[in-house]
Amino acid sequence: MLATSNRLSKQCATSVRSAAHLASRQSDRNALRRLGLARSLSAAAASMEDAFDTSLTCNSCKTVVAGSPSPFFKCPNSHAASEADHVLMPSAIGAAEIASLVEMSSSDAAAAASVNPFVRFRALLYPYRVAMASGMSDQEYIALVTALDDKIKAIDGTGFVTTPLMYSDELQAFIKNESGQVAGSHKARHLFNVMTYLQVLDEQRPAGSLPMKAQRRLVVASCGNAGLAAATIAAAAEWPIDVCIPDNADPSVVANLQSLGKTVNIVFCPRDVDEVQVGDVGMVSTAGAADPTVAVFKNMISEHNSIPFSVQGSECGVAVEGVQTLAWEVLEQAAAEGHTSLDFSDLFIQVGGGALGAGLAQGLQRAADGDVEKVMPGLKIPQVPSIVTVQAEGNAPLNRAYTQMVADGKSAEEAAKDRSRYMFPWANPASIASGILDDETYDWVELARGMEKSGGEALVVNEDAIAKANAYAKAQLKVNSCITGSVGLSGLMARGATHTSKPSIVVLSGIDRASQRAFSTSAAPTTPVWERNGITYRVLERDFDPEVLFDFNKEHGTSPLNFIPDEPVKVMTYADAMRERDTTVLKFVSNAAKRPLGNSTTMRVVGIQSGNAVDGIDVGLFDFEPLNRSETDSRALAGSIKYKTIANKTYPFTQEERQWVLGLRAMRLEDGNEYAEGNYKFGEWFAQRVNDLLEEAGVDKSEVALIGSHGQTVSGHPHWEFGDLSIMAQQTGITVAGDFRPADVGAGGNGTPCTCTYDTIMLRPEAGADQWRIGINIGGTSSVTFCPPWPEAGQPETEIPLGLDPGLGVFFMDLTVHAIDPTLEYDDDGKMARSGTVNEELLAIFLQNKYYQQSALPIGVGPDDFPETLWKEWRALAQSKGVSDIDLLTTFTELTAKQIAMACARFGGPKIVNGATDDVLLRGGVSANSYFVERLKANFEEQLNVKIDRIKNLEDIGLEEESWENAMYAMFGYLCYNNVYNFVPSCTGASRPVVGGRIAPGENMISTQLKHTVSK
Repeated sequence: MLATSNRLSKQCATSVRSAAHLASRQSDRNALRRLGLARSLSAAAASMEDAFDTSLTCNSCKTVVAGSPSPFFKCPNSHAASEADHVLMPSAIGAAEIASLVEMSSSDAAAAASVNPFVRFRALLYPYRVAMASGMSDQEYIALVTALDDKIKAIDGTGFVTTPLMYSDELQAFIKNESGQVAGSHKARHLFNVMTYLQVLDEQRPAGSLPMKAQRRLVVASCGNAGLAAATIAAAAEWPIDVCIPDNADPSVVANLQSLGKTVNIVFCPRDVDEVQVGDVGMVSTAGAADPTVAVFKNMISEHNSIPFSVQGSECGVAVEGVQTLAWEVLEQAAAEGHTSLDFSDLFIQVGGGALGAGLAQGLQRAADGDVEKVMPGLKIPQVPSIVTVQAEGNAPLNRAYTQMVADGKSAEEAAKDRSRYMFPWANPASIASGILDDETYDWVELARGMEKSGGEALVVNEDAIAKANAYAKAQLKVNSCITGSVGLSGLMARGATHTSKPSIVVLSGIDRASQRAFSTSAAPTTPVWERNGITYRVLERDFDPEVLFDFNKEHGTSPLNFIPDEPVKVMTYADAMRERDTTVLKFVSNAAKRPLGNSTTMRVVGIQSGNAVDGIDVGLFDFEPLNRSETDSRALAGSIKYKTIANKTYPFTQEERQWVLGLRAMRLEDGNEYAEGNYKFGEWFAQRVNDLLEEAGVDKSEVALIGSHGQTVSGHPHWEFGDLSIMAQQTGITVAGDFRPADVGAGGNGTPCTCTYDTIMLRPEAGADQWRIGINIGGTSSVTFCPPWPEAGQPETEIPLGLDPGLGVFFMDLTVHAIDPTLEYDDDGKMARSGTVNEELLAIFLQNKYYQQSALPIGVGPDDFPETLWKEWRALAQSKGVSDIDLLTTFTELTAKQIAMACARFGGPKIVNGATDDVLLRGGVSANSYFVERLKANFEEQLNVKIDRIKNLEDIGLEEESWENAMYAMFGYLCYNNVYNFVPSCTGASRPVVGGRIAPGENMISTQLKHTVSK
């Protein structure tokens, strides 16, 4: 029967092609009907239906429904009151049927090498089975897929491709980078499979009937990536779609959706209303819904016959199959990379609704069962790797369900019949990973089954782990992944490598659109106005195409990207030298009554930190005057902050303490207990030093409102600081703000340099100044800020500061001094260095270090970049060349001076180079080193082509040199406590300014809030 069916398929294809020599597949069909051959085609199709099972089977109740000729997506036994999860999946077929499909797909040898996985793996996919059963030929199917893919490419800039796979020795893992896929994530794979299925079915419609897209709309509910993928594919197919998204969706996603044209209708679904408008349909109720986007989505399906164009298997099982291609692609590429055993330890998957994990688990199971090997010889795995699902701690319904299931001793099959016990909405989902905030894991049963069979687990990670993984993906793996797409990686990094011979698999999926230029908003939006909380928005001009900065959501939430309030709004454009173009920024002001601007009295704040030089704990006490906030953005400043130093002191480390800290930093992640102990120990040390300073200064704790703590840096990529905030708060009784950097990292930045914040507030020249100022800070490492003058009163900002960390400071200099004379800690006034000679050969070698080869901002330094082990290597190199320690010190002094001047020349832009400014200010203990200052001045004059009379210090502008760094971290805490931006995105590389930090309440928290809050 199978052989006969194959011959019949080929004969039928021949009769179609010879009937009228027609130009396209669709015109072939229409012409065939006109020629009266439709009946013979139907007979062929009937024979093929007998050959291939095109039914769909519910994985819960085992109900079987026909998947052709009309689409079927949801089990008829699925209803709201059901205690079981009903998911319709393509019915399993036998080896003989698979073999027959593979034989059919062999007609085009070139297709086996196609970069499009939906061509390459077509014989394994349900739409191909339906197509072959209908009598379509292999060539016709490839033409259908290719035509749709070409239209997608015209819209998105890329069609479906084989995305990169890399291997990380450090992580012992294969990393699949799916951020370059259609619409920037794996979601498009799900939905292309569904659209192919729909188009195959539409080819079977009766002659003269309307196409399906003229009768039924598509609908999707999404936080972002799925909606964009669905809309992109729907627009390519010219199929009307309603995209239900939260009203605070990522503005760049909204802009991209609006650029896709009139077939895409965006439905904003706020959580604080009981109904929403859905195009011409009218108002749809969302009352009582945990997730209003899902409520609208389900209403459109049940009440308006919309097609669920969703990635979730519970609504559209065919979608889950689409991402199986991703699993097969990984195997194909890993084998090509030499991992021919295809034996993997585990697979880490970020989980929101669960479709990605469900599809990958199914795809790997098919590879273990031998199905994939029939299409791609050799692609058979010995067993499915352990499935490890990863969710954020602020939204972990799958972890909760799986933990309860294991505790109850229930299998996945048993738990699936008691849904209300295991899977129910998570209250108030919250995470920086906004793309996986589904309050339920809709495909939880398939994931539980996969974890159960493979010996996997359900992990939960905190926000810091997610932010650090995202930073690692960008900095180390060079993958522009969004925060959501890095959650799976955070699970691997949090658990650590298995140290087995089997590698892990991690999928990075979801491009960081904050770093990408937004699509043009030239396409007319679907609605002319948009309202929220009584504010009416109008549409931007049709050709407006900026990167837009939103500062309006303080009071009213985020507006869609190309909607702005009627009044008032300020538009400003500044020349962005680093990006070699102008950037336009919109500043929004609420029409509502302005809230009071910050604290009304002076706040007394402690600043505490221990820097890269690891020389001790620095503590200062400061009185900060009330903030001078911007009238257009209450989280921004309109001028500098005035403060007064009350007390300041350094508590040196003993040699034993210093060696312990250096050992802790060198240990990396080998001993988690040691890290936990270190974090607590620093909290205790910091608390003790605060108490000591207050006692020595005669200041009562009741007078202190806040401690701003930077902590002790133990890791630089990403930054990680020790000094537990809660320990400090409890042992001082004072509220503590700290852990500042992760917020900037979460917004796409490096979390460094922090000094840019202080510089852009305290070092900027007065309004009207004709030069920018170069602010240099040198401690263990160095940082530079390029500071424009303040704008005139009432005028908008027209120039933005820039900054970077050039590299080394005094760390290697001090280590060399101590090697020369163990009784000395630094080179007093540079007397030792002045007596030596620069070794030009060594200097040239040092400047070849990879850190100095970075060619684009942001550039941030950490202890990992210039560790003590590197100093030992360079010293050994010097000794091998007969260079004395004195000459080595002179060379390190020259290196620090030269690298700073070179960085300013390379990255400063037109306001800095070629004599544009001679205003250079140096701070840090090395400013008292006259030899270093001379060498810095000489290098600046050479690199910037400018004559500098003298290099300034903080005293020249009325600030104290000894206490400024402690004041900086007190300021960080002060800004955090008062909800004011404390990072400069143009310096750190973040997509937006952020208020960084966490607050640990002390015993004074209530009284502090009452004292420093203005009554309304």
